[in-house]
Amino acid sequence: MPSLACLEYLATVDMEDVPDDLSIIGLDIPEHSVARVSLDELPEDWREVPAPESTRAFGDARLARGRSLAIAVPSVVLPTEDPTIEWNVVINPTHADFAMIKTSEPNKIDLSRFFSGEN
Repeated sequence: MPSLACLEYLATVDMEDVPDDLSIIGLDIPEHSVARVSLDELPEDWREVPAPESTRAFGDARLARGRSLAIAVPSVVLPTEDPTIEWNVVINPTHADFAMIKTSEPNKIDLSRFFSGEN
């Protein structure tokens, strides 16, 4: 979901570091290729900022198993177990089905005008 992607991104960067050519693309990933990760599977400290090493280790272990093209994980900013609410999707670029992902054309987005204090 583009709105959650923007929110997650903005939660991790300083506004002066946002590039002028920031773009977003849509991805079409086969639903059967996405494994949903529940809150109880995540490390206890998964919501800490900055992201703790345990979350990288969790992702690396999932990547090494190679079972799923992608995993859906709860948002750090808006965590929920409700599958009808936006989740983050982490893609395994080494998975055999990676080429099945379809992408849209990039769409330039300008977030600076909303957060610069200027109109």
